Amino acid sequence: MTLENARHYSFTARLDCRYIVSAPDALDDGSMLVVTLHGFSANPEVMLRLTALMMGPRHVIAAAGRDEAAGRQPPLAQPRQPGHDGA
Repeated sequence: MTLENARHYSFTARLDCRYIVSAPDALDDGSMLVVTLHGFSANPEVMLRLTALMMGPRHVIAAAGRDEAAGRQPPLAQPRQPGHDGA
């Protein structure tokens, strides 16, 4: 992948998030910053653990999530029935 072919996009959002970070004691030239997001059924702690298992110990991992303390929890998606488009 090269930056010459990268497309730039933007969006505006107002939300309060919290995040946790795990970092090794020492970084090297191969260390990366990995930012992981979660869906409705996970939380930053779970995503941090799962991402660390996937990426290994040499990377800085930031796991972001919504600010539950602010009471801003999005509604849960309604499950769809098989063969039904939800309309």
